[in-house]
Amino acid sequence: MNMFAELPNTWLSIFEIELTSASGLQYANGRQQVEVALRVQTKPGIELTQEQLESLCIVQLTAEGEFIPLSTSPVPNGWWLTNEKNEYDYFPVSSSTIVNDLEKHSTLNPLAEPVHHRYFYPVTLALGGSTKKLWAKITKDTDNEYITNNIFVSDVTLTGVSLPRFAAVSDYVFDKELVSGSESSGMFVYEYQLYPITTTIKSGTMFPAGMIQWNDKDSSETRASYVGYAGPAEGDFRFNEEIVTGDKFERQTIVSHNDLGKITILLQGAINIPYHSGSANTWNGPCSIGAIDANGNEHSLKIRFKGETGFENRTQLTLLDA
Repeated sequence: MNMFAELPNTWLSIFEIELTSASGLQYANGRQQVEVALRVQTKPGIELTQEQLESLCIVQLTAEGEFIPLSTSPVPNGWWLTNEKNEYDYFPVSSSTIVNDLEKHSTLNPLAEPVHHRYFYPVTLALGGSTKKLWAKITKDTDNEYITNNIFVSDVTLTGVSLPRFAAVSDYVFDKELVSGSESSGMFVYEYQLYPITTTIKSGTMFPAGMIQWNDKDSSETRASYVGYAGPAEGDFRFNEEIVTGDKFERQTIVSHNDLGKITILLQGAINIPYHSGSANTWNGPCSIGAIDANGNEHSLKIRFKGETGFENRTQLTLLDA
């Protein structure tokens, strides 16, 4: 057998792995991805089979010096990969240095074989500062497997980033806007827009889904403030259906600002909600908010009324750390 026939450059013109997202950094939250491209092109006149293309994979080097595929199942404190881009953004960077695939590998040679691509999306739960070096592997046939550590030499290194810490007092926007009514009438609708200063919210829930506080804990009281919420881009508010409000109160159900990237908190004042001791003592807050931002990081917060009794205390909501 000709020893040179086994070298990859007798068969391939391009064989490489490249980071195609703007950064190899990623938050270690098991959600944020990086994009990695594997590219291969055969020599003119040599066709790449579907089986060969599908054999393209990402490999890592074990402590024993063996190249093995990166896992497709979650790895505690490690890396694994997915085959599709998810909803979360790549790690934020100031500018991108990505070279367009078509521009980088364009050719004027009409006889050249096409450049084939496979894209993978690693995620991690590794400790902050941990790194992972990766290579590409392709199988020509049962006797010939090639890795981008010889002849065609390329690799990528990924770095896990520690999860950021957020503080309710400094890291969030919690803007209040009067939508209708007035405090002087006792009938009012406020909406609070909640989101982190440095990013946006992808999904969020509140539990319980709402709370209520009367002006005073008195059986004759009918003046109260009622709270519900809507997740990012949701058009209708969600409510705590356990709260008893009587049959005269009409909830504000439609969100006036149906914004992407924000959680909307409804604060509705009313003068026609009969006092209900069970609701007053069980569902007067606080409510817990759980959210995931555009980078896949989790947020845990609470909201409560400013104070326990009185008009001013029920017309203001306070944001707290969970």
